[in-house]
Order: sequence, then C-alpha cells, then structure tokens
Amino acid sequence: MKAQKCLWVRSAMILCAASHAAMAAAQPAVNEDGLRESAVADAAAATMEDIVVTAQRRSERLRDVPLSISAVSGDNLVEANVQNIRDLTRVAPALSFLNALYSPQPTIRGIGTRGVNPGDESVVPVYIDGVYQAFVPALNLDLSDIERIEVLQGPQSVLYGRNAIGGALNVVTRAPESGFTGDASLSYGRFNQFIGRAYVSGGSDVVTFNLAGQVNRDDGYIRDVVRRKDIGKTRNYAARAQVRISPSADFELRLSGAYVKNNGQDGLAYRPLDGNTLAASAPGNRIDFGHYQAGQSFTSSAPMESYQLAVTAVGRAGAFQFTSITGYQDATLDMFTDLDGTAAAVGQFQALWAQRSIYHEDYLTTQWDGPVNLIAGGVYFHADDDYRDYRVTAFGATSVAGQLSGTTDSLAGYVQATAELTPAITMIAGGRYTYERRTANLRYSVPAVSLRKKASFDRFTPTVTLQYRPDASVNLYARYAQAFKSGLINLTATSAAALAPLKPEKVTQYELGAKLELARSLRVDLAGYYTDYKDLQTVARGADGSAFLQNAGKARIYGGEAQINWQVAPGFDLRAGIAALKATYRDFPNASVSSLPRTTGDAGGAASNCFVNPGAPTGGNRTVICDVTGKDLYRTPRVQANIGGNYVVPLGEGGIRLSANLQYTSSLYWDSLNVVKEPERFYLSASAAWKPSGDGLEISVWGENLLNERYAITTVPSAFSTLTQLARPITGGVRVSASF
Repeated sequence: MKAQKCLWVRSAMILCAASHAAMAAAQPAVNEDGLRESAVADAAAATMEDIVVTAQRRSERLRDVPLSISAVSGDNLVEANVQNIRDLTRVAPALSFLNALYSPQPTIRGIGTRGVNPGDESVVPVYIDGVYQAFVPALNLDLSDIERIEVLQGPQSVLYGRNAIGGALNVVTRAPESGFTGDASLSYGRFNQFIGRAYVSGGSDVVTFNLAGQVNRDDGYIRDVVRRKDIGKTRNYAARAQVRISPSADFELRLSGAYVKNNGQDGLAYRPLDGNTLAASAPGNRIDFGHYQAGQSFTSSAPMESYQLAVTAVGRAGAFQFTSITGYQDATLDMFTDLDGTAAAVGQFQALWAQRSIYHEDYLTTQWDGPVNLIAGGVYFHADDDYRDYRVTAFGATSVAGQLSGTTDSLAGYVQATAELTPAITMIAGGRYTYERRTANLRYSVPAVSLRKKASFDRFTPTVTLQYRPDASVNLYARYAQAFKSGLINLTATSAAALAPLKPEKVTQYELGAKLELARSLRVDLAGYYTDYKDLQTVARGADGSAFLQNAGKARIYGGEAQINWQVAPGFDLRAGIAALKATYRDFPNASVSSLPRTTGDAGGAASNCFVNPGAPTGGNRTVICDVTGKDLYRTPRVQANIGGNYVVPLGEGGIRLSANLQYTSSLYWDSLNVVKEPERFYLSASAAWKPSGDGLEISVWGENLLNERYAITTVPSAFSTLTQLARPITGGVRVSASF
C-alpha cells in the first residue's frame, strides 16, 4: 500500500514537472495608483484574476514584474490552511523553512539562515508592512489579518537590505476600511487544538482603524514518558492594531502596534536520534524513545515575547511620492534546554536573549509618463543584543558562563532606475551602498576572561535587469544581482582568537526568466539561475556544546523554478510549482563538524578521522575539522514541488469549496559533512468548506499531513547528542468562520 501511494504521488509530481508547473496564487485585481491605464484595462478584460504586488515599491501586476516571485493572498492562505509562516513552503516551492531547535531557519534557492546566536540576522529577511523584522526567533509567525505575502526569490539587496542575499518575504497586512466590517473564526482539531481569530475594521473617510487578535494553542503531540504527560505544545498569542489618517488624497499617516507571545515547544520536545547521546553512559538511563516520545531531565523551553511599534507617512506631490517608515521592536527569548535529551542531567544550556532595535527608512518614488522612473532612499538600523545569564553545564559542572552584549549600527543609501529603452525593452539598474559597525563586550566568569571587539564593514551591491516585452502575453528578463550579508562578531566567543570578525557573505547571481500568458486562463512562469556564493557564515558547535559561526570558503548553486496557474473552468483553479537546485561547497577544507557518532573504535589517532569509525556507539558525537568540499549545503533539499487546486460547487445561494495541496520535499542533510540525512517526504492537506449563502457564515473541515508522513522539523548534531523532533502526525478538525 505504501509503494502504491508513493507511485501515485510520484506520478503526479512528474506530471506537474512535465507541465512546467509551479504556484501562482490569485487575488482580485486592484486599481491602485501606479498601475498604467492599459494594465487596468487588461485586468478588467482578463478571464483570470490578476495579482497586484508591491515587491518593487510600486503597485504592479505580478506578471509584469521581471522578478521571480510567489505571491499568496490572504484568502489563498485560508484555503490552503497555511497557519504559520513555515507552512508557506506548501505553496512557494523555492522556500524551505526548518528549525535549529527554537530558531527558525528560512532558506530560498539554497541560501538560508544558519546562525542561532545574538547579533546574527536572517539572509531571508521578513518585512511586515515595510518594517524590517530583526529578531530571528520572532520570524516563527502565526499568520492572521494578512492581505498577501510575497516571496521574492534571489538576491534583493537594493530594496531589501544588506542581508537579503537569498531573497525576502514581504508581508502585507489588511488595511483599515471605512464603515464597519469584520470577521472571526474558530477552529478545533486533534490534540485539543484551538485556533481563534478575530478582526474588525471601521472609521470614516479621514480616520480608519483595525484590530486583529489570534490565539493558537493545543495540548501537545509528544509523550513525555518520564513525567507521563504530553509536551510539544503550541501556545501562541498575537494582537495587532492599526490606525490610518488621510486628511487628503495626497497624504496618509499609518500608526501600528503589535504584540506576539510564543510559549510553545516547537523544536524543543526532542529526543536523541537513534539513541545518540552522551547520556548513554549514565547507568540505567533510557536513551531509546519512540517517534513521538521524549524524556528529558526537564521540559526544555524558549518562550518568546515581542512588542512592536511603527509609524509610516506617505506624501504625494504630482509625479513624486515620499514614504517614511520608522519601526521599533523590543523582544526577548528565555532559553532553558536539555543538551543530551534524556532524564540524566548531563548537559544543559540557558540564556536570556534580549534585543531592542530601531529601523528607519525614507524613500522617494517617481511616476512620470516619460521613459525613466526612479526609486531612491536611505536606511538606518540599530540593534542592541544582550545575552544574560549565559551558561552551559556538562556533567554537573559549568563549562561556560557569562554576560554578553553587542551592538549593530548600519547606514545605507540606494537608488534604482527603470528606463524604457524601446517600447519593448526596459532596463532596471540600481545599487546600494552599506556601511556597518559592530561591537562586542563579553564578560565570562567561566572561563575568567573579559573580551571586547569592534569591527566595521562596507560594500556596494549592484543589480541590473533587462526586460523584453514583445507583447502583453510575454515577459522575458535577464537579471544580474550582487548581495552581501554583513560580517559579524561571534558573541559566544571565549578567546581573542575566536572573537576575530567573520567576513561578510558575498553572493553573485545570474538569472534568466520568462512569464508567459499562454491563454487567458493559463499562465506559466519559468526561471533558471546560477549563483557564486563566497565566505558562507555557517554554524559550528564546540566540544562544550556552544554554537558559533565560522566562514566557509565557496559554494556553487544552480537550479530552476517553474510555476503555473490554470483556470480549468469557472470555479476550478489549479496551481503547481517545482524548484530544483544543486548546492555544494566548492572550497571548505576546515569545517568544524560535530556529527560523527563516537564509537569504541575512536581510540588513538583514529579519533580525528572524518568518518564514523568501526565499533559500537558510545554516545554523543566527535568534534573534528573536516574537508567538506563537494558536499551538499545542509538543510537544502534538491527538489521541492507542489500541486493543488480549488473546486467550487454551486449549491443554492452558496456553495461548497473543495481544496487540496500536495507537497514533495526531497531528502536533505542536517550537517555539512552529510552524515545525518532526512529522507524525502510527501505532505497532503485538504479542506471542504460550505457556505450556506454567498456571504457570512462558512463551515469547513480540514486535514493536515493526511499521508501521515514522519519527518523532522529540527535535527541538531552536537558533541552532546543528535537531537530531533518530528512534525505533527495526521490531524484534522472543523472551522467555523463568519464575516460582516
């Protein structure tokens, strides 16, 4: 039966790839300032609805933008039951979203976040309504009050900053509306899961507001066999408010605030993979657990809390529009984790990470009728990171303890010009210059040492795109882009040598793409790229279990993507996508590796061998220096694909909407030596929703992981152990929604 299931699923994926499949989600066409009159006319005449995006700081139809983007509307998120930002991988195949224990790790086109310590930032930055989200643990967002999400694929340094070397996620929340409207939903599912959402909007033509709140909690799906209780719980809460003041058509002021608290155990209800833990030597200690079992010496936790405020002002004067954005975030992550993953008190880690950041950006856009238009702006970013009560304990003795802090100050200026060279050829050229200064102040009691360091980095990153539009149905482009991730200082360094600043990551990518409207009901997007990747900042772990970053040499990534959106018939839409790549280290001879299981054959010189030595496992992993040149980049699947659709059956004044989505992810590795392997998987989700009438009430049933696949959301090798936690097994529930 398993073989038949895999044969059927593989056949569907092969058919999807053969059709140049990929995803492009739909939302109603919007007549916004900045859309050309011809674009609006075409949208009105089209059978298929158009997606309007602001990825390039202008309102444009997705099919007109010479850039590889997956855009998903808020309605499509609900239909695909996308609850969390990690779930976007189901409908955006170029995006991979895994965890390093408590830390989310987004990856696009093989380039992703790998650090977990203060001072580090995501190379797939997330922007919410134009505000940069600096605190990496807060990227694990539950999604509500969303208008759309744009997944930008490839380097985006000119408009999205110094760290946007893999791509960027542009999250646009719902704007307040005049009058009084709202909606709410309640969902109940397996593991006593309860998700409640509410949204209201109202006001006059001058002042509008909205409020949104969400609760997502359950009782957990992992059994703690030591304490005889369920863990792996979700405890997520969020609230957002926004006020928009528009005294005239030429000025708008937006004030917003958000609060997020995640106190669940995603990535923390782990067990030792295959019993690999240093605690194996503890007499009578249990090291073998079932797939959905755990038994730590205490329940690992990492509650995260974030407060955010933002002010955005938009002014228009003729062909000019000026935008000013200021955002403030105050966030904490309180970590207390079991490093060996068993009931024995062998290894523990604790720290309170606090970050305060300010993001300010001003930019000017032009909307002339002439052949040249500009975007020009400047950015200031400041962050204070504190690592309080930092402590690593091994076998009851403290191996590392201290108070760590660091600052980041960044200034940048950018300009991008769009020039129509001929009626069919357009060139987009731009660049960003960034200057950054970092400081570190480390005070350790174990070992007794005090360290300070300053470092500065600067770089100019250009991007050039040539676009060819022989007619309205064909959009061909060639793109050259550079980007860099800023250098940094390891805030967990315990020696002057380890405190040496890391070099910035540098990326150069070449891309060819095509967006084709084969018919009014069929659109296909294709993209192929080649990436040179230098000085990767990759995570390593010391013999004491601490994590730090080191520079790798070079990597090479090449691949392609295809996406399709097909309106088969009125009420019947299909979407599909595939992203394939090969990402390998070209030059990394000195990788610090902690994924080789210790064995009885490790004695003498064999202890430094870069392979698993003969003999019986003794628990834990060796930390050695290995040449990983030619190995796959870790946490990077070679193929991701999805196929899904919606079918609406009219029924009385309302109807029934059937939705399904099948996702495939190929195997990947959890370490740079490619020792710890995650097998391929298929993920099927589906829902059926009934609307008794055209508006208002909707009742739906939904199911997740319907093939009941067992796959890890995190696997982390270290000297103490190899820890892993599986994602949720098959689950389902009922949701009731209402709008007014």
